[in-house]
Amino acid sequence: MNELGITTSATGWQLILDGQNEWQHRLQMVRDSRQFLYVSTFYYELDRYGAEFLEELIAARKRNVQVTLIIDSFGQRLASALMSFQQRSELREHLKRFELAGGHLCYYRPPRLLQRWLGSGYHIKIQVSDSGKALFGSGNISQMSFAKWMEFSVLLRGPVVALMLEELYRILAQPDPAHLQYLQRLTRSDQVNETAAVRFNYLAFNPCDDPGRLSPIRQKRTNRLTQGLIEAINQANKCILLTSFYYKPEPNLFRAIEIAAQRGVKIEIHHSHMNALETTKIAWIVASFGYKRLFRSRVKIFEHLEGQHTKFVLIDNEVAWLGSYNFEYAADDRLAEAMLITRDRNVVQSLEQFFAELRTDAKNVKVGHGLIADLPFWQKAQRGLCFPFRRWLQ
Repeated sequence: MNELGITTSATGWQLILDGQNEWQHRLQMVRDSRQFLYVSTFYYELDRYGAEFLEELIAARKRNVQVTLIIDSFGQRLASALMSFQQRSELREHLKRFELAGGHLCYYRPPRLLQRWLGSGYHIKIQVSDSGKALFGSGNISQMSFAKWMEFSVLLRGPVVALMLEELYRILAQPDPAHLQYLQRLTRSDQVNETAAVRFNYLAFNPCDDPGRLSPIRQKRTNRLTQGLIEAINQANKCILLTSFYYKPEPNLFRAIEIAAQRGVKIEIHHSHMNALETTKIAWIVASFGYKRLFRSRVKIFEHLEGQHTKFVLIDNEVAWLGSYNFEYAADDRLAEAMLITRDRNVVQSLEQFFAELRTDAKNVKVGHGLIADLPFWQKAQRGLCFPFRRWLQ
């Protein structure tokens, strides 16, 4: 594995694949906080989870905890389009209560108008507190993440936690250096045996920082995450297993997977079924444009009926990538993303087990070659209408 990003370590880690388990860890972190708490999410839904979480954040403020909630503006706009007028009004009222309690509500907006129009944003999901722990993963504050879609979080301790807070500081107007210094001191005083630590490379990239005036239509900078994945795929010898919400990567990344399969690397792609999003099939339609090429290269494709929202890449059962990066065009030119990369045997074995169980999951259906041909006429017509705009459809 090439050295990518920032080298760091975790003196404690736990891979969480069950939504309810992750929810309890998330709540407990809020309840245990005494000085500060930071949460970032792509969007926020006011269902039973969102309502309970805001109440916990307000309760933390009453304990004088400094609470910062970061929501991506574009992601929230997407989610709001699926809410009723009443739901949007109720969410605004709850968020206002949070602010009146002294909570810091931060909406991430890219610097350029063109970026905002075309769906650029911040897709990295982190929760970190003065407990010295961080949750890093794929889910949002939504019942979809905790009760339906397949998601993951990794609960971390050690130097990587301060790195997670540094990540959030990049998008805050006035970060508090005292909080970062506290976590750095806490890391140094951690008594866990450092020799047992998990070594990670942390790789993040925000295409919204591109200096080009035409971003995201034309990017001047190469996305280091996309390029890192391409290089890792090019080095694969035996197998590549990956998950993505919907598989519709930018062309160079798609081509790297295709070439790897053609040279004999066994590849499995696990993403979401067309019905995983109840309100639209557009994301699946865009993904389906690549099926013919993938089948021709003998890539195996699986669709999860309830939604595959984890973001894992396992290469040759030796290198594990996990984080927020979906194999989609937006992850390359519009959305800030981050991944942890490791050769640690325990992490790799956890992903091996995950994929082994996924293959036997009755809700995870292998796609046949005749799927597209068997679609009803109206869906074929939809595909035709979407094709010219496929880069911009999320």
